[in-house]
Amino acid sequence: MADSDRDGTSPGKEILTNLIRQAAPCVILIDELVAFIRQLEIGKQYKAGTFDSNVSFIQALTEAMKSVPNAIMLASLPESEIKAGGTMGKRALEALEKYFARVESVWKPVATEEAFEIVRRRLFENPGDRAEVEGISRQFSDFYRKHAEKFPLETQSNEYFERLTRSYPIHPEIFDRLYEDWSTLEKFQRTRGVLQYMAIVIHRLWNTDNRDALIMPGTLPLDDSNVRTKSIHYLPQGWEPVIEREIDGSHSVPFEIDGHDTRFGSVQAARRTTRTVFLGSAPVAANQAVRGIQAERILLGAVQPGQTVGVFEDVLKRLRDRLHYLYSEQGRYWFDTRPNLRREMESRKQNISDRDELRCQWPIILTPFRPIKLTHPVRDKISLRVCASIDSSHLPA
Repeated sequence: MADSDRDGTSPGKEILTNLIRQAAPCVILIDELVAFIRQLEIGKQYKAGTFDSNVSFIQALTEAMKSVPNAIMLASLPESEIKAGGTMGKRALEALEKYFARVESVWKPVATEEAFEIVRRRLFENPGDRAEVEGISRQFSDFYRKHAEKFPLETQSNEYFERLTRSYPIHPEIFDRLYEDWSTLEKFQRTRGVLQYMAIVIHRLWNTDNRDALIMPGTLPLDDSNVRTKSIHYLPQGWEPVIEREIDGSHSVPFEIDGHDTRFGSVQAARRTTRTVFLGSAPVAANQAVRGIQAERILLGAVQPGQTVGVFEDVLKRLRDRLHYLYSEQGRYWFDTRPNLRREMESRKQNISDRDELRCQWPIILTPFRPIKLTHPVRDKISLRVCASIDSSHLPA
């Protein structure tokens, strides 16, 4: 083993088998293997060996593990070529997958329910007294049952109370959106991505002494530059001005709405609502048939026990009528980087001068004309102009 280590070569299956057998029972943990091997340029010799010698070492190691029944190796590989990192990462991943596939027992990725415990343990040393946790969870559960017609059906079961307890102090809706929606984005890693994102969010909330009972979608401080940067890191270009103007921040429309109406401002209804819509609608999958987040889920992510549900329903309507990048259709809402028709209408209206406005200043007699038959369907953004002949004898001189 010492000679192989010094020469940067693979010791071979037999030597590795004897070594592992002496150490058994044992567990071998390997992480970031692709990230290490992809650094080895083809044809170059390094102290750690060559690209080929490292791949040969993994081949010998996996074969040796089969010969020792009371030894196990746990290794992690990227789940896609994009996450492997470049041409060399792709090449390393393909080589390693071939050898691991011969002996592997694939573990199912972390489920959302398991993620509750993983994230909580990594980010919180102690979530709180058990009685306190259950008490707050019970308040939310009772609130959802009291207003059953306003919230998703799943919130009415005792199982949802258990989810609230297990995920405390993070609301289950945050986990659902991150694991079900954001994890579909290529750059967003499931457990690691959630951990990184929530760590930044929690740090900001802690420094600002946030007093929300749970960390909810409506709690996300998107006005903070670090949180905003991390959020748009996973999304296509064009989201930053949308967030600053229409979702969160001191110069945003929701901030203005909250500031001009105490009903909304006392609970930050407008900002909590737009934050919730953003989290639930910003990530769009290529094959997504139905866009947006339902109104009941917006309420689930924004309203806290003791607050009036109707206030948030009213502010949602206000936002729908004011915002230029908020879309709504059949009870679903979503943000986009493209302006909606309201923005287009207002923009065109500003470009029309007084001289161009249509004014009816005298009676106009229209002569009969034949009905118009459309030979092509009228599509969006195509103007249809209908012209009628005017009997000029009736016009004033």
